Amino acid sequence: MKNRLLAAAVLAGCALLMTGCREKGKNHLEIFSTKMENQAILQSFIDDYTQEHPEVTIEFNSPPDASTVLRTKLTKNRVPDIIFMGGDMTFRDMSEAEILMDLSDMEEAGRIKEAYKEQVYNLNPDQEEKLFGLPYATNAEGIIYNVDIFNEQGLEIPKTWDELMDVCGKLESAGIQPFYFTLKDSWTGGPLWIPMTYDLAGMDFFLDRREGKTTFLGTHEEAAEKILTLTQYGQKDLLGKGYDDGNIDFANGKAAMMFQGNWAIPNIQKANPDVNLDMFALPVTNDESKNAIISGIDVMPTIYKDTKEEELAKDFISFIFQDEKVKAYIEDQFAFPSVDTVVQDNASVAGVAEKFADDNIGDFADHYYPTGFDFTVTLQTFVGSRGDVEEFLKKLDKEYDKYNSF
Repeated sequence: MKNRLLAAAVLAGCALLMTGCREKGKNHLEIFSTKMENQAILQSFIDDYTQEHPEVTIEFNSPPDASTVLRTKLTKNRVPDIIFMGGDMTFRDMSEAEILMDLSDMEEAGRIKEAYKEQVYNLNPDQEEKLFGLPYATNAEGIIYNVDIFNEQGLEIPKTWDELMDVCGKLESAGIQPFYFTLKDSWTGGPLWIPMTYDLAGMDFFLDRREGKTTFLGTHEEAAEKILTLTQYGQKDLLGKGYDDGNIDFANGKAAMMFQGNWAIPNIQKANPDVNLDMFALPVTNDESKNAIISGIDVMPTIYKDTKEEELAKDFISFIFQDEKVKAYIEDQFAFPSVDTVVQDNASVAGVAEKFADDNIGDFADHYYPTGFDFTVTLQTFVGSRGDVEEFLKKLDKEYDKYNSF
């Protein structure tokens, strides 16, 4: 955490030094993206924009290890005009460094779902209600399920914890493995842990933990116990399979359900194009209204506050926020939109549509964890050994405090 704050201080210094440090031609934008996977679709938007505005030139960069490259640019006083990034600690660092422009007054801000605006506010210093980025595309995680298995067994999507336990019991009785776990790759424990932490501990925990006002011990016992319960319904060797092998097995009907995000669905379908999938939110509690779909900001454009091309930068952002552009992006990236005027209508995520429509959206816990704190390895060890809950939570607290000096 000290390193993160130091980085923020460096960025703040960079902001003070930027004025007059570079000269670029008029009607020129430098755009940077921290997500390599969206290079092609963003380049197509840039091509469309420059075709409509031939007087404009745009330099676009989306390199490997983008966060490191971006920090190098910042320390060399070469801040891009527009930076596409996620709702993560890189964004928080730059928000703390006060080098991003508040975009709250843009018309597009009024179309963004309130839940995603709140996610930006929560990443700001002191939760200031300013949009230093405009959420554009989002991801979601929950339970992916095999629709054909559910239909064959006469099962409905469970909306409460007790209903989920009932589904697991019926599947086991029918000789069907309820869940497939891929915990050989520790990061795949995230879709299991994160909904638990949000629905049971709430957003306030993430913020209070950062300030040292609370701990995992004393607040996350129910989450840990329920995780142990769920893993009883998976394969015997919980750490035996990783993400790639697990997707193949799941695609071929080795289990009825899997904890993952929407990003996994294309990979599963690639392994078996005929597999019939859908997705639902993990029903952590017996109060359906409290069982949010976990969805966080995957991509949002930001503008450097001292750019010499503010009007042009805002015009480009308005251009990509047109409904047809948003639709093209979420279809290309298999993502969810941040705006109310576009929907993700792919049948393989139809089961979470109601949660999005109701704005029943929770955020990713790891967006608020300090850099360096890897809860997934600790979780992997805990479930693999069916460890002691108290010791598990104490270890989380110890690891968290090692990286947090808020």
